[in-house]
Order: sequence, then structure tokens, then C-alpha cells
Amino acid sequence: MTIPTLSPLLSQSLTTTLEKLAQDEGPIIDPQEATLIAMQQILVRIELGEKNLYEPLHKGDTFALSLAQMK
Repeated sequence: MTIPTLSPLLSQSLTTTLEKLAQDEGPIIDPQEATLIAMQQILVRIELGEKNLYEPLHKGDTFALSLAQMK
């Protein structure tokens, strides 16, 4: 099985959110944990109606955001 990549839009949103997370909370040792936290923050922003954070029909975006929804 091939895991799809993120769209350029979600990739940029993730990079920006990770940078902000590092500024606000300091560096997080585990990069996977930092990515999960950032994706969860992006989900909150999407649920609040913010636009242009991801491509809804992109398989990689759908997969990544679904994983981030799991607690």
C-alpha cells in the first residue's frame, strides 16, 4: 500500500503550524508528536470554518486529517 502525500496546501499549513507551535511552546523532542499536535490544531481551525488549509478531495489530506482525528 502506498501512503499518499499531502497536498501543497496542507503541507504549507502544516509547516506554518509547526513553526508557530515551536515558537509558542518551544521545541518538542518527538517530531511525530509535534506533527500530530499541529495536525490537530489544523483540524480545529478547519472546524471553525477557516478556509484554504487543505484540499478536501485530496486523498493524502483526507488520510492525514483522519489520522489526526483519532485520539
